Amino acid sequence: MSRPLQIDIGEEQPVIEIPIDMFLDKILSTWIREQKACYQQLDDTFEKYDENHDGLLSLEEFTSALNTSAGTACYATLANDAPAK
Repeated sequence: MSRPLQIDIGEEQPVIEIPIDMFLDKILSTWIREQKACYQQLDDTFEKYDENHDGLLSLEEFTSALNTSAGTACYATLANDAPAK
């Protein structure tokens, strides 16, 4: 993998040039790590609210999850991301 290069083009601070392969590798590895963390949080939340451990959320279990601060924040995020009518 290439390393960042400092290039002096007469600026006050040298410009750092990052090869595209290095940039994309860093972005994708960070995205994958964050996705794994999100999926783990979803799994943990599901297990927490699946009170009878049947692998399904009943309406009551689902409502209980949504009525938490995390559920409210999730709903607010979804509502904000929804396209305007």
